[in-house]
Order: sequence, then structure tokens, then C-alpha cells
Amino acid sequence: MSNLEDINSNNKNYITTEWNGSHISIYDVDGIIQDATEHRTILYDRSDFPFPIERIKVYAEIVQPEKEDALMLESILQLDRTYCIDSNWLVDRFQKYFTPQDVDSDDYQKRPPFHIRNLAFSDTFLVSDDESGSKFVLWLNQEENKIQLTNDIRLTAGNEVSEIYPPVLASVSPEKLLKSQISATALLADFVNGFYKVKDQNDINIMNGVPLNREYIIGNDRRPDVKSKVIKKLGDMGIQKKISNDRNSSPVFDIEELEPGEKQSVEKLNPENMISLNDIGGLESVKKILSDVAISFKHHEIMKKWGTERPRGVLLYGEPGTGKTMLVKALSNEIGAELMIIQSTDIYSAMLGNSEQHIKDIFSKLKGQNDTPIVLFFDEFESIFGITNKPSAGGADSARNAVAGIFKQEMNTLAQENPNVLVVAATNDLDCIDPSLIRSGRFDHKIYVPMPDQIARIQIIANIMSEKIIECEDGNFKLFDDSLSIEKIASQTDDLSGADIAEIFRRLSLSRAMEEVRTGKEQTPISQLNFEQEIRNFRQNG
Repeated sequence: MSNLEDINSNNKNYITTEWNGSHISIYDVDGIIQDATEHRTILYDRSDFPFPIERIKVYAEIVQPEKEDALMLESILQLDRTYCIDSNWLVDRFQKYFTPQDVDSDDYQKRPPFHIRNLAFSDTFLVSDDESGSKFVLWLNQEENKIQLTNDIRLTAGNEVSEIYPPVLASVSPEKLLKSQISATALLADFVNGFYKVKDQNDINIMNGVPLNREYIIGNDRRPDVKSKVIKKLGDMGIQKKISNDRNSSPVFDIEELEPGEKQSVEKLNPENMISLNDIGGLESVKKILSDVAISFKHHEIMKKWGTERPRGVLLYGEPGTGKTMLVKALSNEIGAELMIIQSTDIYSAMLGNSEQHIKDIFSKLKGQNDTPIVLFFDEFESIFGITNKPSAGGADSARNAVAGIFKQEMNTLAQENPNVLVVAATNDLDCIDPSLIRSGRFDHKIYVPMPDQIARIQIIANIMSEKIIECEDGNFKLFDDSLSIEKIASQTDDLSGADIAEIFRRLSLSRAMEEVRTGKEQTPISQLNFEQEIRNFRQNG
């Protein structure tokens, strides 16, 4: 472990440093500055951290607070929405953790040269880096359960004002600023990890943090932050056709049409598609909650006996490809229910007023159908009920707001009028949804579905391989080479989703099949080298 020393100090376009078991690599600093000049750029975005960290994002943007180019940096640590930040005793821990300690002390590890002091607000601190001269405001955003670290912020409370502007590029080293920002972000992640891990609030480990031993790679996958553009376009998304690849695995039966050309799909129980929660790799905490939901759904009489109600709604949120739709299918099978899938195209119509009628008809039909358990699944929830800034009068945005209002009303009474319906929604972007739509009483469980960790990826890979072996192999044909290491494949697919891993398997099988068709020669089993090459190709080309 070193004290933030540049291992490759001769190349300012590449920075690497390590401390406390974590390693930081920053690539192409010049490219980062160029991209940040053109648009707000995402430098780092990962969602595979342990509880209570849901996601960490780092942004860069060139702004002009004084008519000169200045480098704005911001890190956001999104914590689990159910996790409470206790700021009353956090101040002392922050100060001790962010201040460099005696290297000879047995209690502390040498860490970056950050100092922290209180500002006029109880939940904000000024963080200073002696080495680079950087200054950041650290804000415990308790309303959104975020920890934000930024060098561009203005905070006011009565007559008190705290503000900090990003430094102009002519006066600072971008390399040092970037290294300082990422190091402070990694330090915060360790701190939050330790804050959760230990129960004794006086434990020295809280002040030391619990090292995550992470690899932070910055700058090799830069992309613009299109969040604001996405929000503006949400009004148009309601009439766009959306297709999900993982919905084609079971027979689909049409139910009564609400209007010519407008149908919902109901996936009925099918022995060939009876996926259960236990069949899904990883996600143990998520599966435990969903299992409890299924049990409570099937035992109305015991719920009534104890004067309680089962959850009315469940919202799953997280990155694309993490298995949210598969979890919903498994939940409906655990309940023994039909799965009714609703998408934006099932609701929104070009005809004025039809969209509102469609959502009403969906709920009306459910209220009159009390004999069969149904899971009503709103897929890509943000495309149906997303927040729209400055909605245009009489257009798609107005229809969206009207549909959202009807949805709120119907959710308030659905559980009483038909206890055999459970509403489930899935979204890739929780921030695009009006909080009033998903408050408790409508969606009692809001469950984060993370990217799979190493253990979960091992389970996912083992499940995929087992299914393929059972389906395809016989005494004379083998799909996979005996030398394959599931653990090695899991390590090489770090930061990939379950859907990504399944796609890699599909491509490997397809390439083997096509080669056999072209050559007429039987191909050898898929090897470890084949996997490594396909994983590299997937990362490079998608």
C-alpha cells in the first residue's frame, strides 16, 4: 500500500495509485477533459457494491463560473433507500476517518491527505486535499439517501450561504484533481462499508472503514450523461414499440381486447416454464423478500387473523439485464398466478382520451375477476409513468399525467376489491418516476436488484451450463471442454449482468454451430480460451 504515489509518473495521461487494498487507474486524462468540454460525462458507474451501497457514479464537466474553463467533478454514492443515514454521530467519524493518521499507529492505516471540517449545515462538510489543493463539499443528502462529493455547489439556509466553485484549468493540474476526486470517492465507499459492517458505534473499525479492495477504472469507458435528454423524451416514449428478449420463453394467451389492435399478454402456468426463485442464481436477499411476498399472498386468512395485510405492490429497480423480469416470472409461479404483462404500448394511443380509458379498463377487468390469482406486471415502469419536465398541453405528456392520476386512484382500492391481484413493477431508472406513484400503500416493497457479484455469477454460469448440458449433450457429443473453470469465467465477467453472461453463452454456441454448417466438420467442445476471447469481444463490441 502506498500513499497516493503515481506509479507511472512520467505519463500524465495515465495515473495509477493504490491504498488500503484498492487500486485506482485513470486513463486518457486529455480525452476526459475533451469529452467534459463537450458534455457532462460519466467517468465511473458501477452498481455491484455490497449493501448498503447501491451505486456509485462519477461525473466530469467543463463549466465557466468566471468565464474561464473550470473542471467540475461530482461523485454520487446512492445508498439503499431503506438504509438510514444517522448524521447525529457521523460528524466525528468523518473527521477522524478523513484526517491522515500516524503511520506508526496500530489502529490506523496511512490514507490520502484529506482533511475535513464542518460547514454551517449539519449535513455538509468541506473536504480539503493537501496534495492537490482540491476542495470538495461532502453532502449527506438524507432526503434522497445519497452521499454527494462535488467541487461545484451552492447551499443556503436562511442567511447562511456555503458555496464552492470548480478551479479553472489554467491554475490546476487536471491529473491531480481527478486523482483526488476518485481517491476521496473510494475512501467514502470504504467508510460506508465499515459504517454498516460493525454494530458497536464506538468500534475503531467504523473510523477505519472496512476496505472493499476494489479496482476503480476511470476513463476507459466514457459516455455522455443523457439523463436530462431522456427525461425530455419520456413523453414520446409512450407510443414507441418496446421489445424485451426474455419474454418469449413461454406461450402467450390473449385476453379480452380493450380496443382493436390493443392487447395485453397473460403468461399462464406451464410445466415447461415453471421457473422458481430457487432456480435464479444469486440475489439471495431479493429472493427472500419475494418468497415472503408469495407466502403472504397465499394466506389471506392468517393475514386477516393478525390484523395485517400482505403487500399491495412490489417495485423492482436496478440496472438492465439483472433479472428483474425473470424474478417476476418466478414470483408468479411461486404464487400459482397468471402473469399479466403491461407495457407502454398497451396503454398509450394516438387517439385523445384512449390512453386513460385503457388503464381504467385494465383495472376494471381485474376487479371483476376474483377467482384466479393474477400478478399484474408493469414492465419498464418509467416509460409508462415517467416524470416529464414541463409537459406539453394536449400531447403525450398530458396523457401520461392523466394516466398516472388514474393509476394512483385504482391502486388505492384494488387490494380491497380483488385480493387475488398483486401489482408488480420493474424499472431501470427509479429517479424518473414520481415518488407519489410508488409510495408505501401502493408499492410496499421497493427492492433493489443489484448486478451479480462473484458468487452470483458462479451460480448463473453453473445454471446456464447445466441446462445446456441436459438439453444438448449425449454420449457422443459434448458442449463444453472438461478443463472449463466456472470460477475463472465468473471472475472474467465482473461487472456484466446475468443477461450479458447468457448472451455470451448464446454467441459461443451459435459460432460453433455456424462453423459446423460451413465446414461440415464436427467442432471441438467450447474451451476456456473460447470463453476468454468471446468475453473480450463482448466488452469491446457489445
